[in-house]
Amino acid sequence: MPTTNFFVIRERALDILYPARWTRGTADTSSTASLIKDAAAAFSGAVVDSYDRHWLKIRSTTDGAAPQSEVRQMSEGGYTAANGDFVPQAAFSAAVDAGDTYEVHKWLHPDELDRIINLKMRNLMLPSIFPLSLDLVTSDNNDFEQAISGNAITGWTNNGTCVAANETSIIWRGTRSAKLTHTTVASMYFSRQFGVTVGKQYATSIMARTTEGDSARLRLVDATNSATIDTATTTQLDFVELMFEWTPPSGCRTAEVRLMGVTDADVNYFDDYQTWVPGSHTYRLPSWVTTRNRLIEVVEYPRGSGGPGTADYLAETYGARRLSWNWVDPDYRGTNEVLINVHTGTDRPYILAHRPLDEVSADYVTTTANTVPLATEDVDALVDGVVGTVAERLAGATYGAERDHFEKLARTKGNQYQALVDRMNPDRNTIQKKFSRAYGTI
Repeated sequence: MPTTNFFVIRERALDILYPARWTRGTADTSSTASLIKDAAAAFSGAVVDSYDRHWLKIRSTTDGAAPQSEVRQMSEGGYTAANGDFVPQAAFSAAVDAGDTYEVHKWLHPDELDRIINLKMRNLMLPSIFPLSLDLVTSDNNDFEQAISGNAITGWTNNGTCVAANETSIIWRGTRSAKLTHTTVASMYFSRQFGVTVGKQYATSIMARTTEGDSARLRLVDATNSATIDTATTTQLDFVELMFEWTPPSGCRTAEVRLMGVTDADVNYFDDYQTWVPGSHTYRLPSWVTTRNRLIEVVEYPRGSGGPGTADYLAETYGARRLSWNWVDPDYRGTNEVLINVHTGTDRPYILAHRPLDEVSADYVTTTANTVPLATEDVDALVDGVVGTVAERLAGATYGAERDHFEKLARTKGNQYQALVDRMNPDRNTIQKKFSRAYGTI
């Protein structure tokens, strides 16, 4: 899907709001923590106090280190029009080097603008597919979409020296997969545990691929008795499904799933982990499915032909089939308390639901946390929403013709954004329909 980033959204909003009253550029000379030097910012007609009390933001640095993303306010008379120097009231935490990019904002603090962008994004939803699983990973990380840092994968335990990283190019679905590099012995792995019932049939599956000459392995262990239940392995350079059906052995109360390599220095990729019960079973849905109308459908993907590895299957050989399912009474006081009962087989079950966009956790280009998965026309409407909200705030802080301009901008852009929300947010559509019916009976 097309994507954009926080830079683009913020720049486009600012260009509409006050095109002549903010600037952005690149430092052309290394200086100190108390000075941004950019000869291209030596604007004709500008004076020493042209940028008094403006906000300076270092939006990216050449090395990705400080003072990246830091914000300071301009000092009084801190601008030198002759050579494009900007002096902040308080120094940045590190020197500004040549190649570092910056922004200068007149009214709104840059962090506040970022918060408004995230606020608008929370109301936008995209149809998304998610693995149905009785073992729901912490923070809904069955699809490995959570950010990985410090070799820690949300909901999984690192049992050795595996190096974990987000992968944004080699993915199965969504925007990320988990890349695991095994640096010492082959027995190092990531794992997680969940409770099971003896005598009940289960199925466990994950999408996996490896790099040339390596192997990726999914292993299931009886954690109660420290015994291996089953193992699936692939040597394929494209994603395949590693899957097996199993029944907990006598005395087993806890099962453990392990994501493994086979030899030293294996580099493997994993996506879409799930465990389910073939037959009729009740499942909690991911935390972002907070109302019934967000769920679109429940489907299954049949296993394809077998691959050359152990219990690996060529994925998506056949199209999805609808599954029989029904709602179970929810309790909205808890987490993941929207419940459905699904009748599954041994093929991979998924839900299709409207998923809110994740907030952006960093606004600099050098991180995947900056990416916004929206098509061009949707980005246009998101920018309109940001402009509308900022213009509304600025209308209350300005006077005369300037205030009239911002009030008009707030109305027109706000309406255009609202049209996008109505189209993308099923919750709002449901509320509107209820209000419409109620109004019609008065």
